[in-house]
Amino acid sequence: MPCEVVDLEAIPGEITRLVFRRSPGKSGHYHAGQFVYLRIPLLSHTQWHPFSISSSPIEYEDTFTVHVKCIGNWTKSLYAVAIQAREERKMPLIFVDGFYGKMSDDFQHYPALVFVAGGIGATPIISIVGKILDCMRNNDPNMEFTQVYFHWTSREIGIFHEFEPLLDAIEQYDPDHVKFKVRLCFTGDQHLGGVDIPNGITLKPMDDTSMVPTRPFFQSSRSVPRQMMLFFVTFTCSFWCLFFIRYNYPILGELRINQNMWPMQRVVEVLIMIAGAAVGWAVVFTEPTPRSMSRLEKSRLMPTLGSFGPQETMANVDRSSDYSHSLSFDGQEVQFNHPVSRSRLNVKELFNEVVKEQSHNFAVNITGIGTWVSGPMGLIHAVETEASNFAGIFDVHYEEFEM
Repeated sequence: MPCEVVDLEAIPGEITRLVFRRSPGKSGHYHAGQFVYLRIPLLSHTQWHPFSISSSPIEYEDTFTVHVKCIGNWTKSLYAVAIQAREERKMPLIFVDGFYGKMSDDFQHYPALVFVAGGIGATPIISIVGKILDCMRNNDPNMEFTQVYFHWTSREIGIFHEFEPLLDAIEQYDPDHVKFKVRLCFTGDQHLGGVDIPNGITLKPMDDTSMVPTRPFFQSSRSVPRQMMLFFVTFTCSFWCLFFIRYNYPILGELRINQNMWPMQRVVEVLIMIAGAAVGWAVVFTEPTPRSMSRLEKSRLMPTLGSFGPQETMANVDRSSDYSHSLSFDGQEVQFNHPVSRSRLNVKELFNEVVKEQSHNFAVNITGIGTWVSGPMGLIHAVETEASNFAGIFDVHYEEFEM
């Protein structure tokens, strides 16, 4: 059954925002950084495309949001459909499958967190940052002393505007920048752009689907790894058992001389299928609970952060002078609530700054600094290369996205 769509909107920068209703119960719960697959019959009856969830699972209890950047024909067609849906006041049918993946929930174990995002790759990180903010506002003891560095670079200025509510909430919660430090880097051209149908895209007639029943999204009560293990083990065991029971027909005889035994042959084959399924379920139920890997042993080989620079706090470090609240587009000054730089993100300066500011934080010597990067492969390589220069202090997690 199609999922209930709360909002479908095309925003500047060729980005489509989709908001879906989800079950408020356990079956509708997801983790920050997960993704879903979408299928839109108006565009294709067979294609499923994965997209990261950009909303916080805590702040929005009965909805989740996906942002889609126009890259290929399918995503461009989706952008055009969003424009068409707004003009015709109709909503296409959308099927959802999820929730899948997880960038990591280990951020609760780090006293300092670094998030680096490139373009639309910020969507899973936005979800994680939103969850961290919600945890801090709810006085989560695991986040009491956590400090967050969020650096985001993009060629599209519209995406910064799209997530201004989260940036405003961070500023309101931490106006002195003791807990959060946010840096935005704009590397695009000097044109704001508008909302137009992409070139080469032909609109299809949109049927009235108002009478088609939809439902809030919910997922199976079993985790995806358990489901995959179940399918794999069931198929493998059943295949080999069936192979051996049919090889030379041990019940019917090599030349099938015992034809009157064919019911027994069929019964054994059915029992093998059931046994294979039982083995699969046994494997799933015995799946160990994953645990976070301790870095205590690694910390003994790490130099202390104090050797990298003087003690500084996030509040004592001034923002770079090339960050401004206004940018010039088409000869007009456009104001922003948050400082934006027209320069590229300097990963080396970012890591040096973080290490200096965390030199007083001895807990970092045990846990390291949790680092999440999401964006194009060039950005991921830059982060991994610079992180390798700090003797394992930065514990890097990444997810690849195109800008």
